[in-house]
Amino acid sequence: MKVVPRDAEKLSLNNAGFLAQKRLARGLRLNHPEAAALIAAQILEFVRNGDKSVAELMDIGRQLLGRKQVLPGVHYLLDMVQVEGTFRDGTKLITIHDPISRENGNLELALKDSFLPVPSLDKFPEMEDGKIPGEIIHGGGCIVLNHGRKAILLRVVNQGDRPVQVGSHYHFIEVNPCLVFDRMKSYGMHLNIPAGTAKRFEVL
Repeated sequence: MKVVPRDAEKLSLNNAGFLAQKRLARGLRLNHPEAAALIAAQILEFVRNGDKSVAELMDIGRQLLGRKQVLPGVHYLLDMVQVEGTFRDGTKLITIHDPISRENGNLELALKDSFLPVPSLDKFPEMEDGKIPGEIIHGGGCIVLNHGRKAILLRVVNQGDRPVQVGSHYHFIEVNPCLVFDRMKSYGMHLNIPAGTAKRFEVL
């Protein structure tokens, strides 16, 4: 059997998806890779059937699994599933946004054509632990930028013909020559703004 790399990857995806279906049929909650594999593999099977449009498949992809069918936190992590399917009129990318958006999924649809038994929803009781993966929990009060570091005030005038944007980490003495200010005072310094942001200097 000769298969191109893309089809070999789809075979691997199908194996992972069927493994996830077997675990779901046993009443096990799926982890992140299992949930993604099941949704992607099942969508490819629906593509192969040839009777659904991309829009219909996107809608089906959001019905397969619910929050009770996955481990706590998975629905926060799995915000999108993308899979490429071959239709009669060519290859198309199917993007499923927020694939785990309901309490319970349609398990008959999730296990369709797998010949596996559809488990009762009673096997999936509420198990939310209230924790959000990657959530930032900070203390009270205000955040002080560059605490304890030297800061100065400079008057900056843009004498150019267009706005100039300067990033938070840019050495300020090296900015666009159209910005007029006391450059010697800015030696070794950058803007006192949050990291990753920028300041826009408009034309006078």
